[in-house]
Amino acid sequence: MSKATTNQQDPPVQAAQTSSSEKTNKMQECAQFDLLFHFSREKGDSTWEAHALAVDVVTYGDDLRDAVRMGIEAAAMVIADELNNDRDPMDDRALSNDEIQKIISSVNLAGGKRLSLNDVVDKEADFYDVVVNLFVPIARTKQADGTYVYEAMFEFKPKMNENVLQQKVA
Repeated sequence: MSKATTNQQDPPVQAAQTSSSEKTNKMQECAQFDLLFHFSREKGDSTWEAHALAVDVVTYGDDLRDAVRMGIEAAAMVIADELNNDRDPMDDRALSNDEIQKIISSVNLAGGKRLSLNDVVDKEADFYDVVVNLFVPIARTKQADGTYVYEAMFEFKPKMNENVLQQKVA
């Protein structure tokens, strides 16, 4: 897990879940960032590129399921690092809103339609370009001194059947 302390007293994360450990007496909350991802591969290639557009992070996976896991993990680590350094994780990224919109439009113009991510993962050989919103979980733990530590939470299985996407067929 990516971990560092921050002096931020009022962090910009909305708590989705709260739990407390009696041993550490620390309160941990979980927030989810809803991010747009672009997954792509060359026709005939099994390696997928995962690009978290809002935070402009790119990683790769051996198949689409692995690319989804790697993309969420990489985005979560960047978001946690930005928050731990008192920075907004959505600021100062290389891609403009216009560039992100062009990526979405290129998928739509190629005959994109909406399916569940589970359907695409199960039939991944039929696809080579996918745009999808995924939730990226971040844990926030309040320390005894009142500061917060943010950690990437990537030891989970994404709820793929609840996410809708646009894609184009190979």
